[in-house]
Amino acid sequence: MWCESVSKSACPIVHRVEGLESGLYHHAIEHHKLELVKPGDLRQPLIKAGLNQDFLGEAQVCFVVSGIFQRTRWKYHERTYRYVLTEVGHLGQNFYLAATALGLGVCCIGAFFDDPLNQLLDIDGQEEAALDHRWRDRLVALCQFDQTALRIVGQE
Repeated sequence: MWCESVSKSACPIVHRVEGLESGLYHHAIEHHKLELVKPGDLRQPLIKAGLNQDFLGEAQVCFVVSGIFQRTRWKYHERTYRYVLTEVGHLGQNFYLAATALGLGVCCIGAFFDDPLNQLLDIDGQEEAALDHRWRDRLVALCQFDQTALRIVGQE
């Protein structure tokens, strides 16, 4: 379920997932592995960026989906923004479908402060910007976030 394409990226912010250290992760495409890019408990900055919605700190993992506009602009020019948002919507649909199939809760959060969330991800908000925010409850699993899933995403 971790996804990075030319136009979007989904970064998990892990709070309580067995086998993973807390922090912000990035999907390393070339090795199909999760890489820890910002270790530590990021619940408070995430809650603050999420308009002080406390449940964000209770989720096992939150995914922040960002749009990478400049990677797409060369091809789609003035339609870039539209196509990036469409792809982010498709990814969001897949989060809901996967979570539902696994019996998990999922919630899309559109209410967040752009700048603090972009800063948490170390992105500029211009060429790449946070567009969507999803959280999972009871996550011993999205794509089975247990030892089985860790092997699926390339972690040993």
